[in-house]
Amino acid sequence: MGCHRKTYEAHLEIAADPKNADNAIKKFAALINSLPKPGRKLWDTAKRRDFSIGVQSAMQPFAFDIPLESATVRVAASLNARIVITIYAPEKGPETGL
Repeated sequence: MGCHRKTYEAHLEIAADPKNADNAIKKFAALINSLPKPGRKLWDTAKRRDFSIGVQSAMQPFAFDIPLESATVRVAASLNARIVITIYAPEKGPETGL
């Protein structure tokens, strides 16, 4: 959190490991919907509102699906937010063969 390119930004994470992306987005949406008016105004006037799903890639499995329920997409849209998927490169090490 802090000033970045003349604007402020915050990056928040759920402390407990959510079971899946749907649950995480729904938990964040519930928190945003329960914000007091000043906090909700900050959310509503933000230039960008993202729910980011981070994935650490590896050599296996070859493919990995992250299904999102249509209700989750609607919740994000109702908050004028995007759903962003970030894929991180495999880590180097003996177990990855890199």
